[in-house]
Amino acid sequence: MPHAPPAPGATTAFAAPHAASAEVAATTEVAASADVAHPPRHTLGPESFAVVDGQDNARITRLAGALHDAHPDVWHSPAALAEAGAAMAAALPAHLLRAAHRHRGLGNRHQALVVRGLTPAPGLQPTPATLTPPALGRAARQGMLTLLGVMALFGEPFAFAALYEGRLVQHVVPVPGQEEAQTSGGSRAFLDWHVEDAFRPDRCDYLGLLCLRGDPSARTLFSAVGAARLDARTERTLREPRFTVGPDLAHAHARGAVQSVESVAGVGGASAVGPVGAAEQVGPGGAAGPADATALTGPAGAAGPASTAGHGPAPVPDGAAVSVLSGSPSDPELRYDAVYLRPLDPADQEAATALRRLGTALERSAVGHVLIPGDLLVLDNRRAAHARTLFAARGDGTDRWLLRVMTCASPRAHRRRGARHVIA
Repeated sequence: MPHAPPAPGATTAFAAPHAASAEVAATTEVAASADVAHPPRHTLGPESFAVVDGQDNARITRLAGALHDAHPDVWHSPAALAEAGAAMAAALPAHLLRAAHRHRGLGNRHQALVVRGLTPAPGLQPTPATLTPPALGRAARQGMLTLLGVMALFGEPFAFAALYEGRLVQHVVPVPGQEEAQTSGGSRAFLDWHVEDAFRPDRCDYLGLLCLRGDPSARTLFSAVGAARLDARTERTLREPRFTVGPDLAHAHARGAVQSVESVAGVGGASAVGPVGAAEQVGPGGAAGPADATALTGPAGAAGPASTAGHGPAPVPDGAAVSVLSGSPSDPELRYDAVYLRPLDPADQEAATALRRLGTALERSAVGHVLIPGDLLVLDNRRAAHARTLFAARGDGTDRWLLRVMTCASPRAHRRRGARHVIA
């Protein structure tokens, strides 16, 4: 939904900031001085980059092409597709493996890692005009496998059944008619600060965005809560269950439009990419569907038992009490959404003030990065919020195109929800 800009000089947690204040520096720009109305500008340091050279990228692309050609059926089974992505580890250079291990274990000031140089294969098709394209070409699918391969270093990929047809790899593209939307299809509206799926306790731990096509005016903004400067009273308030967060509009169930497994699985026929497989669907209460289609290396069944127990927490009911901050004071975790998060009690002015102060602090510690083709941005979704500046979509097939993958970092949590790659 579009937001009216705040009054001059004001910055709130519930309104899109002025374009000038949102335009924080890209990683190659010199930090500019700040004034009262504009947050300080920050850049990523060398510790936030892992650069893949041309030779390594060629090796990665070749393996992605070989897997694509050898296993044409993996696109209909999220489990098989995740397994194919895991096989990409054979082509990843050692320095990237080390960087991912270090980032997963220690993080950094901004809780972000940019892998640069994963340039798409030649022959990339025009940017689709929908978040759920029915068919993709070989180059785009190679990019999907590359993204899954790197993100496998950060956990098990998964998707929500109600989010973009349950596709394991999702598309972030401007969609005609959705220009003002607070979703991946928006462009003309500032995409406000949030963590992915804040209303869910089982939201992803890491988020990966791989750029196939960029736009120089679209900055991805991110801000780690550990770098935000909060006073003790604000932090104490944010750690108390005095807030509630509603379901994200992007989730189909929030609009009462969850598709059946059968209808989703039939999208696009043999050319469909990443629809929900019948055995991957976990219904209400954790009930699993019938057996998987053939996986990458033989029959499925490794996706987990068809038990109804232990499939993870349900979404937070709308109106339930939650806290915004949790975890260690020295390494805090964040649940935040500038659009859907609000005080549980509308009269709780202290909670409302704490949210405004948090929003201001996140903007002031923000980093802006313009994704270029081959950039993979990995964000810690438990410790950093992100946003995106507005940009003008052209609708001519050359618009910005990102691929997105979410991961669960805990093997134990993944097993507890039935080792499913698509969850309800």
